[in-house]
Amino acid sequence: MDILSLPDVFIRQLMRTIGIKDRMRLRLTCRTFANLVSESHAGYFASGHIFTYCDNEVDKLAIAFGEEVFKISDNTEDQLHQIVHFRKHLFRGVSFRKFTITLKAHVVPLNFSFHFTDGFKIGVLWYHVNSESELE
Repeated sequence: MDILSLPDVFIRQLMRTIGIKDRMRLRLTCRTFANLVSESHAGYFASGHIFTYCDNEVDKLAIAFGEEVFKISDNTEDQLHQIVHFRKHLFRGVSFRKFTITLKAHVVPLNFSFHFTDGFKIGVLWYHVNSESELE
């Protein structure tokens, strides 16, 4: 069965049910699936979160889509740019009932969260900072 021969409406609904990790696997299958994944909506999640955590006394970044958590090993500016670029290849849009951003400015710059969440439809956005200087 050729999945791409299915009606467009069915394919769009199907793509909304595929999890983020499965989207990563699917886009590696072939170029046609990569295009299908990047041009589709990722569906609805009750919650999402971008946050920093401490690992062996080093602050690192993590991103959560519902129950799926992705830990980022390197917080360099180049790595953060690659994460935003890769996210654009996973979906065109995504919806969240609630999305929380908890960052430390010295770990991840403020503009990363703006670029990463481009195309997100968010019901309630919580942005936590430790000090006023982190908003600059």
